[in-house]
Amino acid sequence: MIASRPREHIPVEIIANNARFQVIESGSGFPVICIHGNGLNRDLWRHLTPGLAQKYRTVVYELRGMGQSESVDQ
Repeated sequence: MIASRPREHIPVEIIANNARFQVIESGSGFPVICIHGNGLNRDLWRHLTPGLAQKYRTVVYELRGMGQSESVDQ
């Protein structure tokens, strides 16, 4: 069983491997993960996620160093 989640966009910040990642969750149901390509950011999905969120739980995150997510020098 998949837990219900609110339908509105929920911004979340995740810290992993010493970097902050920006994530937005919306909708409820089976999860759909939206990942942008290199050189882009989560805005790529802004027109698609409202429709998906009517039926699914959408999770949109930004890759390391893209958009508002941090880049970490190694």
